[in-house]
Amino acid sequence: MLKKIIFFFAWLGIFVLSIVGIVYVTVPGFLVRFNIDGFMWKLTILIVSFIYLFISLLKFGTLFSREEGYIIKNENGEVKISIDSIKNIIKEILNRDKEVRNIKIVCGKKGKKHTITIYMDMETNKSISEKTSEIQNAVKYELQDKLQLEVSVVTVKIKKLSLKNSPNTNI
Repeated sequence: MLKKIIFFFAWLGIFVLSIVGIVYVTVPGFLVRFNIDGFMWKLTILIVSFIYLFISLLKFGTLFSREEGYIIKNENGEVKISIDSIKNIIKEILNRDKEVRNIKIVCGKKGKKHTITIYMDMETNKSISEKTSEIQNAVKYELQDKLQLEVSVVTVKIKKLSLKNSPNTNI
């Protein structure tokens, strides 16, 4: 919640500064009418400037120190699991299926929800919705079972699809 409030004030400040800049360029005499020689005006401008400097430094600091991996809390403390470890586990799950090839995995976080996007080539004789549902359930179940990692969304994106003929069809 604090991040949203800081974000709101940052954008509000950018908006006000842009409006002041536009007004100063288009109608310079408008801003000259205000007397900003008083101590309170200077103090107000100084405080607002320091607040925006602090917000900028805070944003730059968090921009370059991105948290990698997932944190799983249990009764003994926290366990940090890297994204590469999660990707390797998902690849092991998908490599058991001979109909899936050229796997690319993207792990992410939207808010507090963990998301996984799987890009792959698939060759199957089942319906696509049935096969992708199997893959999504397998990934969710294995990560929950082995790592206690709650994944909210598993998205499967098929780059290349080939349908095998089932042995019963005579086409």
